[in-house]
Amino acid sequence: MQKPMYPSKIIRITQKHGVGTHKNNYAVDEAGIDGGISTLITPFTGSIKKIYTSDANEVWLESIEPVEYPDGTIDYMTIMFAHCNDVSHLSVGQVISQGTEFYSEGTKGQATGNHVHFECGKGKFTGTGWHDDGVAWAINNGKLVTECLWIDDSYHILDTAGYNFRNVKDAEPKKLGTPVERNEDVDQVKVFDTTTVLRARNNPNGEVLGFMNSGVYNLLERALNGDYEWFKVEENLWFAYSNEWCEVLPKKEIVVEPIPEPTPTEPEEPLPTIEQLNEQLHKELVEKEEIINNLTAGVTELTNTIIDKDKEILKLKEQLANQPTLIFTTPKTDYYAIRLEEGQKLYLN
Repeated sequence: MQKPMYPSKIIRITQKHGVGTHKNNYAVDEAGIDGGISTLITPFTGSIKKIYTSDANEVWLESIEPVEYPDGTIDYMTIMFAHCNDVSHLSVGQVISQGTEFYSEGTKGQATGNHVHFECGKGKFTGTGWHDDGVAWAINNGKLVTECLWIDDSYHILDTAGYNFRNVKDAEPKKLGTPVERNEDVDQVKVFDTTTVLRARNNPNGEVLGFMNSGVYNLLERALNGDYEWFKVEENLWFAYSNEWCEVLPKKEIVVEPIPEPTPTEPEEPLPTIEQLNEQLHKELVEKEEIINNLTAGVTELTNTIIDKDKEILKLKEQLANQPTLIFTTPKTDYYAIRLEEGQKLYLN
């Protein structure tokens, strides 16, 4: 995208806007380095829309594409030039590239010295290209020259008549906006990587503050203004919507699931009464008491049995203790002589 450049490489403005014949318009007179005839260059690549030879050889040049204004505005531009002595080399519809020498200073019309009178207008060529401002004929949609044209370090400045032109080296776009994380719970908008296209303003009708940073923003407010819908994404930060440079990310809809009908169940049996519970408890206690009594009787019987057996065992032990000790059994009838010491006993069976 082109930046419209001041049409004379040597700047010597001899009359500014708002004075004299420029009282009611935004025209300036550029006289170049001296009183001679200097040649001007095209501020942008443009097409000649009108040539008016009956006055001061006025020529209207319209940009063939939108251009970037010093305030960040992106729009077409039309410039009217006057006082060239000869425009026979120019024709309506002729396209001239930016920086091409095409128009010269002169005195055609009511001019008191060689210079070029020129006026900048915002937008495309409209109507007859000009209107009667009460003092002179002025371009339609006129704007200050400093609001339309840039300079660079190659310009030789003699007199700007107090105008402050913006240098292209200072044209790095100011980027605004702080992107946030994607959040499906709120409406958001995603700005594409078009920081030299999407202008940011303090309100839909406000001044251009710079260009939007790419990324995701919370969509705080929407408003219709002119041909665009405008989005507010931060305090005092708006931009115009177009699917060419952004995408709306609506919040996720909350789906309310219907509450299911309760599943029919079998009717519950009525709870037992206190009397029924007491009766059941008494029955269980009787049963448990009978079991305990049976167990107790069994234990008593077993204990008596053990006592009786213990007595039998004791008796057997006593009997065994009184039994003679078997020495040996003779295999035949025989006689043996045994010598006994005093006090020894001998048992024979």
